[in-house]
Amino acid sequence: VGYLYLQEFLPGNTSDLRIVVVGERIWGFFRGVKKNDFRASGSGLNDYDTPVPADIVRKSYEITQLLGTQSLCFDYVKAQDGSYKIIEISYGYENKTVAGCRGYWDKDLVYHEDRIMPVECILKDFIKE
Repeated sequence: VGYLYLQEFLPGNTSDLRIVVVGERIWGFFRGVKKNDFRASGSGLNDYDTPVPADIVRKSYEITQLLGTQSLCFDYVKAQDGSYKIIEISYGYENKTVAGCRGYWDKDLVYHEDRIMPVECILKDFIKE
């Protein structure tokens, strides 16, 4: 209470990029924007086929490591110059949405075709510790 958070509106985006990091696993997919809206969150228009930029996968993993967290999700949108900007970081995300990904990257950016769920990874990592 008592604060106001503003962020710059980046027009022209028809989707955002969702990246989820759990331990040393990273998932990524695009989320479309509903007609007459500017938000992709909750749209249900998930695109698991468009290639995710490797530099964004790496950046998300590095930020998670710098923050010392086990599980984070990032939402990115494209700026006018073509670069991706983080618009949100959260610990909460919908596990079943991420489950649509055909695979994940490891910390070395090697892609694994395996439909493992983030919640499984959280549990496996916890038990391993």
